[in-house]
Amino acid sequence: MNPRTLSITAAGQRIRIAPKKPVVREQAQDGWLAYPEEIKGVVIGQGDTAAAALEDLRSAIRFHLETFGPDTQPAFHSEP
Repeated sequence: MNPRTLSITAAGQRIRIAPKKPVVREQAQDGWLAYPEEIKGVVIGQGDTAAAALEDLRSAIRFHLETFGPDTQPAFHSEP
């Protein structure tokens, strides 16, 4: 799998997120942030470590998918 690709299950559907740019991970004063530049809207993860921020990002994307649906973002692709 491409290191830029995230796979998430939301609303009973497997979604592959394959942005053209990698997920940004940056250290902040009080922890780490992770966000995909290509997903419109506020989808961000945070945590004490880069790995925790990435897991929180998965949760934020899952919430976005379940709330707004996968058709809202061109970076989202359904998997069979």
